[in-house]
Amino acid sequence: MKSSAKKVELASVDDLFSTEESRADAGREKVVEISLSELHPFKGHPFKVKDDDAMMETADSIRQYGVLVPAIARPDPEGGYELLGYARQVIQQMELLEDRYVTDLPQKTRFGVSAQHYTFTENAFVELVKKFGQERYEFYFNATSTHQILEDVKNRISDLGIIYLSKENGAVIQKVLDEYNLQFTPLFYAKPHVFLQKHHPLATRESLVLDDLRPFPRLNFVQGSYESAYYSEELYSTVRAEKQIHVNDRGAIVNFMLGLNAYTISSGIFPKYLHGDNIVAIPLNENEQMQIGYILNEKQELSELGLIYINELRKYAPET
Repeated sequence: MKSSAKKVELASVDDLFSTEESRADAGREKVVEISLSELHPFKGHPFKVKDDDAMMETADSIRQYGVLVPAIARPDPEGGYELLGYARQVIQQMELLEDRYVTDLPQKTRFGVSAQHYTFTENAFVELVKKFGQERYEFYFNATSTHQILEDVKNRISDLGIIYLSKENGAVIQKVLDEYNLQFTPLFYAKPHVFLQKHHPLATRESLVLDDLRPFPRLNFVQGSYESAYYSEELYSTVRAEKQIHVNDRGAIVNFMLGLNAYTISSGIFPKYLHGDNIVAIPLNENEQMQIGYILNEKQELSELGLIYINELRKYAPET
């Protein structure tokens, strides 16, 4: 006998506690007032200030009326709003004008780098700031995921980015570089090393192969929405691992090495002063190497600060 009961659809909580008019309004575009403190300014810009008549008129207008700038922004998951596209450049230009004509302060020195999680990229940045940090500066260093580095350079949030290419990821990354109109310039080659804690069962070996690592947890940096082996910061991420931990912090990687006998694969450039002798780097005897280099927008030349930073990076090139 067929049931005579009809399928009953229950209203959602939103439907129960809202009107049809309010639900329709929620889907419409509307003007929202946002505090300037919630907007994240663009960290780099291609503009210069010219001392001509038009610029003097602009400066007078700023003194009298302030600055009204159309901008496009989107909510930032980490809080506030992210300025998009050309609007970032306009905001930065306004800051330059205010520095020159309103506040009468020395112009800020600005420079930004996005990089994979390499200690030597941070060390080189420290040396850059020591050498070129003026009275006023705004420097930007973002240790982040591979795809975010490409986005940062493409959108000129960073002046340059530091990544690596290999036989494993080269074709995929190069395709994205071409799509984004970015160019990769090699700096040096580094042979892969396995990082372990000093009491690890494999720590006394002179070299290792991938099969030696199978019983132990592998550590990889999180790549967010682009959690692909080709975007991975670690070589051989296409090789299956039965035990794998994804982390987003270098300190966590070290803790997991110490507490779980976990390992990670990287360039081998790792200053001992950071963790004493607790972490050791053992050569990985496989047919692969990391070509570490920097990316720029096509037809973009390195700035003075960019040249200083790249020269500092070259000091960390492994001896051949």
